[in-house]
Amino acid sequence: MSSDIPQGCHDYGVVDGELVEIDEEGDWRMAGHGKLGYGFELTQDADEQEGHLLCRVPFECDGAEIHASLEYVMEPKSAAEGGGQGLCVYLVDPSVEGWDRHFDGSGPLGFVGKKGAIVGVGIDCTGDFCEGSPASIAIKRASDCKLLCEPVPLEGGVVTRKDEFWRKVKIKFDIEENTCDVTIGGVKVLDDIHFKGIQIPKTVCIGVCAGTAAGHSNHMCVNKLKLKSED
Repeated sequence: MSSDIPQGCHDYGVVDGELVEIDEEGDWRMAGHGKLGYGFELTQDADEQEGHLLCRVPFECDGAEIHASLEYVMEPKSAAEGGGQGLCVYLVDPSVEGWDRHFDGSGPLGFVGKKGAIVGVGIDCTGDFCEGSPASIAIKRASDCKLLCEPVPLEGGVVTRKDEFWRKVKIKFDIEENTCDVTIGGVKVLDDIHFKGIQIPKTVCIGVCAGTAAGHSNHMCVNKLKLKSED
């Protein structure tokens, strides 16, 4: 493996039309327990795991809005069934040294203290990210792990069942108004949430982290992760 790729990480790129692991720095980087398989698999259904996926291609916003989108699988258990913990979709500042090499964050999903992380949207199974509100969605500031809104329970829960694998997520950041909207499975969950104490730069990257804990685990996968200027 190339010495340019940090120890414990795996990089991926498109070769002959297929996404494969490569031995040089690629557009996609996984860390921790993450692996390529059923999409990008961040965790297996096993205790005490943490996985990161980072897109290393910087996105330059030419307007006021940044639209993040992805689809995810979180299966097979709700928190009451022993499922957990959850995943977090976050923006990263690529001007911060170590932004694509440091994945040793803390907290339930590995989001807290991740170098370059700015703000994250948690899709929380157990309620650890949302500070006591399971099966909920919330926004957190990376600098101090502060919740920026009241967590909102997702109707039907955050776990995907076989009839709805690859649930779509859309997140809109207005970097002039400093607000955020979150839509999951076609339903707007968070609307016009103001994120205080954050200035999102014009150039950002996107990442996703996921974690499990002792007695709370799920298989968590993401796919089609991207940033664009408009929905």
